[in-house]
Amino acid sequence: MLVVAESKFCGVLMSCVSFVLDCARRMTWKGEHPTVHELEALDYPNGVKLSKPEMAPWEARLKWCATLPKYDITIKPLIARLAVS
Repeated sequence: MLVVAESKFCGVLMSCVSFVLDCARRMTWKGEHPTVHELEALDYPNGVKLSKPEMAPWEARLKWCATLPKYDITIKPLIARLAVS
């Protein structure tokens, strides 16, 4: 379960999981809506880290923006979509 205590997105208060998921489903990029899945409510322990070899495949998919590296990151998909004509 997502607990949000004053988190806002574009000025909208994100107050519950269903509202956040609905907002994500309404977004579009190049005219397409994303596939949005809700993860099961699991207990994610703090302080768990991957080793460098375990993290390497994930790091290879990440590209940070040169001008805003803290805020702008591109994540390459695992499987590229085929172009539709």
